[in-house]
Amino acid sequence: MKKLFFSLVLLTNLFGESLQEKNLEAFIMCSALWENNYKNSVSLDSMNVYNAFCSGLYMGVVSGVINSINNILFCLPNNYNNDAVLHIVSKYIENHSEKWSGGILTLVITPLKEEFPCK
Repeated sequence: MKKLFFSLVLLTNLFGESLQEKNLEAFIMCSALWENNYKNSVSLDSMNVYNAFCSGLYMGVVSGVINSINNILFCLPNNYNNDAVLHIVSKYIENHSEKWSGGILTLVITPLKEEFPCK
């Protein structure tokens, strides 16, 4: 329970309402850019600075959520593939524009809860 409390406090502070509103559009755009790179097998090393930064931002946010609340709100298998999880989140964002107003955390947590529910 302590882990959940501290994780939620940390995530709220990092992605508070005003920051979330300012960066939501950038996060969505970076998700789409990452997905395009994933589909086209573009490596991080071959990207321009903006593309690499934006993809890294997307990967970092999703990884941060995974590291903070995995096995609390969703349960990834021990041998999960990071790119596959990033792909699940980016496809959810692409296909559920009606959820964009829910914020960054909602866009990351919802598909992970649907795909990897805790049993």
